[in-house]
Amino acid sequence: MLTDGDPFAPPDEIRPRVDEALVLTIALHFVPTLFGQIDKITEAQRARGADDLPTARESRAFRGARHRTRLHQLRLTWEDLVASLIVLVAVLSIFALSRGT
Repeated sequence: MLTDGDPFAPPDEIRPRVDEALVLTIALHFVPTLFGQIDKITEAQRARGADDLPTARESRAFRGARHRTRLHQLRLTWEDLVASLIVLVAVLSIFALSRGT
C-alpha cells in the first residue's frame, strides 16, 4: 500500500537538499564565464608579448629578491621585540581562552 505523497519521488536518503542543489547550479552557471575570462586574459597576455616571460625578465634585468639592493639595512630594534612579545602574549591568551583553561 502506498503512503501519502508522490509515489515516484526518490527516497529521502538520496534526495538532494535544496541548498546543495543551489550551490551546484550556481557553480555550474559560472563555469563558461570563468573559461571566457581565462581566454580573454590569455589573449591579452599574448598581445603584450608575455609568452616569452623568461626573455622579458632577463631583458629588464630582473634577477629576483636575492640580488635586490636596499636603501637601508634592516636591523632588529627594541620596538620589534616589544611588538613580537605583545603578539605572542595575545596569541597565547586567545589559545588559552579557547581551550577553556
